[in-house]
Amino acid sequence: MKTPPRLPVSAPAAHAQRGAALLAALIFLVVFTIIGVGVVGTTTTEEKLARNFRDMDIAFAAAEAALRDAEIRITGYWRKPADPVDPYSFDSACTNGLCDRNALQPVHEKFSLTGAPSVELGTGTTGTTQIVQVSAQPRYLIESTCGSIPGESSTKPCQTIYRITSIGFGRLTAQTMLQENYIP
Repeated sequence: MKTPPRLPVSAPAAHAQRGAALLAALIFLVVFTIIGVGVVGTTTTEEKLARNFRDMDIAFAAAEAALRDAEIRITGYWRKPADPVDPYSFDSACTNGLCDRNALQPVHEKFSLTGAPSVELGTGTTGTTQIVQVSAQPRYLIESTCGSIPGESSTKPCQTIYRITSIGFGRLTAQTMLQENYIP
């Protein structure tokens, strides 16, 4: 008796398996690519945010430095003995950054803080060194006014109060404007 020839049973199943594995691999590859692109986009955005925060911090520190430079200029402590700023140096034209108080309009609205008559850090005779890695050096204006200090006797003559307005610049486009009232 002759036996009939055997046909391979597993051949059709092997062909079906090969296509399914390729399709599954392609689907996983597409999913992982989309996740990777999303992560790269998020990282780029976070880096830009961090750069902007650092730029604002640099601008704030530069404006603070200008405030301190103005205080040193007012008190005259950069010289021995101290040589305070002359009260008669203040005028309505803000010559050398020294302004008489104008009750109608604040000096930072009337005069430029990015050019004259405002004073650049260190050029108001204090000799403070300039700040590196900023787009422009910080500048300031000093207003002189006469006022009373809260809680003190009203019979006293008025006390000279200085309002210092400064602007600081960051490495890129950040700007910070600060004001303080200084009573020597």
